[in-house]
Parts: sequence; C-alpha cells; structure tokens
Amino acid sequence: MRRAFIRVLMATITSVAIVLIFFGPQDLSQAMGPSLQAIDASESEIEGTYTVILFGARYADDIQTIAFLDREGDRYTFEIVAPDFDYKVLKSIPARKALEEAYQFVSWHPDYLRTVLGKILDDKGTAVGFEVRPFYRTTRFPSSDVMDIMYFQRGDTIKVHVKLKPKVERQLSSGGDGGHGGRGK
Repeated sequence: MRRAFIRVLMATITSVAIVLIFFGPQDLSQAMGPSLQAIDASESEIEGTYTVILFGARYADDIQTIAFLDREGDRYTFEIVAPDFDYKVLKSIPARKALEEAYQFVSWHPDYLRTVLGKILDDKGTAVGFEVRPFYRTTRFPSSDVMDIMYFQRGDTIKVHVKLKPKVERQLSSGGDGGHGGRGK
C-alpha cells in the first residue's frame, strides 16, 4: 500500500514538473504580457528626464543591485514586481544626473568589476528605458552577471522582475563565497 502511494505521488510530481517545464514560461508570458529584451546601449542615447529606480543595496553584501532609468514623458511606466522596501524611486532626474546616480548606486559592492548599460526595447523595438547593471569579479561569484532580469509589457506598463541567477543563488545559499571565508561546499 505504501509503495503504491509513493509511486502515485512520484508520478504526480513528475507530471506537474513536466507541465511547468513545457508550459510555464508561455503561461507566465500570457499572464504578464509579452516579454521584452535589453540590448547594449551607449550613454549618448540617454537624453531627457528620467525616473530613476534603484533596486537593491539592502544589506552589506547585497549583489542583487541594479538601476533602471524610466524615460519620463513617454507612454510607459516601469513597475518593479517586489516589495516597496526593495527599491527607491527618484523622479524628474536629468539624463546626465540619472546616469551618475545609477552608476554610483550599482558600484558600491567590494566585488564590483564594471557596469553594463542596456536599453530596454518594447515589442516594436523602441527604447522604453535603460538598465544599469553591475558585473562582479568571477573570483567571488560563478559569473560576472549575477542577475536574471525579466521585462514584461502589459499595456503601458513595463513589469520588471529581478532575481539572482540559479547558480549564484545556490552558491550563496550553500554558504559559499568563492574562497572569501564562506563555508562553501
């Protein structure tokens, strides 16, 4: 009886996993709207006034830190899918000052290596904003780019999901820190 129960339970778990693997991303996209992409950008593309969203830097070793520049005056508004205490919003910041704020914000961590500037494109290929992303030393983390950022367009709202890459999350949750004093496995 117990073996039959375990077989049924395992079959159910396997079925659910298969459904999530094959249908999960499409369902999320349908629920959230089309996904958008970010591509490399140059500072010369940033003109006008922005709402600057500073996400992260919540504690001393927070690598889940990024800045978004939401162009003011266009039809889009950025919405961070996270609690309000995870980010700070600065409104009506001129382009040059917005970049300075973003660069300063993402570069505070001791393992900061460099900054990557990306432009976020809507479903028609038009830039709707920018991301200012820190890259970190690979002597500490499994890759320089530690975050998965997902953008979804729902009408005039750009929903932003920020999370650590799974391999980085696993390293941090196991206590590993790439040879810098952690209990890593």
